[in-house]
Amino acid sequence: MRWFFALLVLLAPLAAIASDRSNMPPPEQRHFSSQGHDGFSPFPPPPVDDTLFIVDTDTDLDTGCAFRSDGPLVIRLQVTRYVGPVTADGTLVEDSRLKLIAGGFLSRNAHLRLPAYDVDIHGDPADPAVPPEVDRVMFNGREVGILTGDDEIWKLNEFVIPIEWVRFPSKGSDGTPPVPADNIITIDIDTEGGGEENWCTAVDWVELDFGAIAPIFLVHGIFSSGKDAWPNFAAVFADAGIPFSDEIDLSPIGSIEGNAASLAGRLRSQAAKFGAKRCHIIAHSKGGLDTRAYLNGEYDADELRVLSLYTLSTPHHGTVLADIGVALQTGLAIASGTRRLIPQLFPFISDLSTLSTAIFNFRYGSVPGGIRVYCYGADADANGDGSLNAGEAAQLPSVLSSPAVATALYNIVGNESPVKVTFGTQTVRLWGDFSFRIIDIDIVRDFRKNDVLVSTVSAEAPFGAYAGTRLANHVAVKDSGLARTVLNQILADYPSR
Repeated sequence: MRWFFALLVLLAPLAAIASDRSNMPPPEQRHFSSQGHDGFSPFPPPPVDDTLFIVDTDTDLDTGCAFRSDGPLVIRLQVTRYVGPVTADGTLVEDSRLKLIAGGFLSRNAHLRLPAYDVDIHGDPADPAVPPEVDRVMFNGREVGILTGDDEIWKLNEFVIPIEWVRFPSKGSDGTPPVPADNIITIDIDTEGGGEENWCTAVDWVELDFGAIAPIFLVHGIFSSGKDAWPNFAAVFADAGIPFSDEIDLSPIGSIEGNAASLAGRLRSQAAKFGAKRCHIIAHSKGGLDTRAYLNGEYDADELRVLSLYTLSTPHHGTVLADIGVALQTGLAIASGTRRLIPQLFPFISDLSTLSTAIFNFRYGSVPGGIRVYCYGADADANGDGSLNAGEAAQLPSVLSSPAVATALYNIVGNESPVKVTFGTQTVRLWGDFSFRIIDIDIVRDFRKNDVLVSTVSAEAPFGAYAGTRLANHVAVKDSGLARTVLNQILADYPSR
């Protein structure tokens, strides 16, 4: 029988290894999170967004306790968010990276997190001769540290990754997302064990997150287009190196509701090419009303979350010029068919009247929660002398740019504003069960500063913050100074760490 006991002595170490290889919790102890996570650790992964990326299923995740001979564990984590121009290996171009970091638009570091199992960093208390477990973590070929933990427990490990080590994708095309960039996490198991395999480990999931400014989308107003409307803002944003788009084109004479539906598609398409799930919107003139209608009728925060909205000279309470336009349409001695045709061709005129915007504000009195709103107005009379000179009228559309015409419009708008809208408690019942509250409109004949088309009072949204009046006309309000002001406010509200 001596041979039998000798065989037991030889097989005992192998049995111990086999036991350690299977010392993971049983299947009934697997954890399931609301995100559908399937793994052994008690740590559910956080929700994914466009600056936080998770890999939860991979060949070398949830492996059971793996020894050196089973490894190394190699895990591929994909980043799909465009941050800036990249080199051939996917890392950010140095000049661009340094500019983004210096401007506060990108964090200096990313953070790598992963739950690891049974990392015996204290070794075997029963046998001090056995070296402790040393599992080295590599990120894209660079060592970032060693795993920590203890016998048969899960430990959430975190490592700081210099942002220059992270691989990012190039920008996609309109409507087409970027090609994901692979970041490789390698775990070398039990590197100090010498010729013996003493220790094993397992990884449940891997997370990488960083801070980066969300893309900024520019929405134009009437008689304009994306690129034509924003030369100063585009120049400031391009110089800062931040992701933005001035490629959103809506109907220059379209209705608010029609443009809102178009805006929904254009925002989705633009966000896709950045791999973005969050954004900021800056809108000029009627574009602010188009955006408000989008937020109240077409918005899906799960698809694309709007963090902030900035409106520049937007007639939130209408403009008397539109009232005059509606009155002219009604009073013109022309055939009734032609009178009906004008609103169809130029629906924005009636949409911008004080009555229409009062109804609009009644329907859309706010925006979805979590969106910061800032409104800017403008005063075209920069020197305060009551009339507009050539310089103050400059940059207005040519039909308005003569000092005499601009001054006349400036005084009409200033003397017919603001429009005060109140909603009474009495209701009017029409068409069966349909009813609405009485709307009372009071035009206060008290001169208010304006930008030739929109008074400063009208530029104040019925919600959000009135951020100030710029000394500029309706077009010149979109200058470089305001672009930098808005950018600074975005950074103050949403720092990129």
